[in-house]
Amino acid sequence: MIDKKTVVKKEYMRAREIADNYPIGMSTIWNWASKGKLTAIKVSDGMTVFKLSELEELFSPIQKASNVEITVNKKRLRRIKSNRLKLRKKRITRIAKQKELNSIKPAVYSQP
Repeated sequence: MIDKKTVVKKEYMRAREIADNYPIGMSTIWNWASKGKLTAIKVSDGMTVFKLSELEELFSPIQKASNVEITVNKKRLRRIKSNRLKLRKKRITRIAKQKELNSIKPAVYSQP
């Protein structure tokens, strides 16, 4: 049984976990993996993990240069993402309404 005071430090993380905990996106993680900056370790068909020590090495020059700890406000990120989705939905409905209005043909009245 694990004692509640015991802290387990992860050595590996998935791309989504890294994107949630560091100020980078998933596409950046996969780009770094393809360029060789990060080593992608394939665990199974649907699971790839990355070594945290390599990621920390990539971020250490940034932290040393700025002497600022990198933090991410998760609530703010969620709010930004939800606002983007709302704007996307509004745009899609506006385009659909425009298409609907464009497809309606004006009535032609003939005079006697």
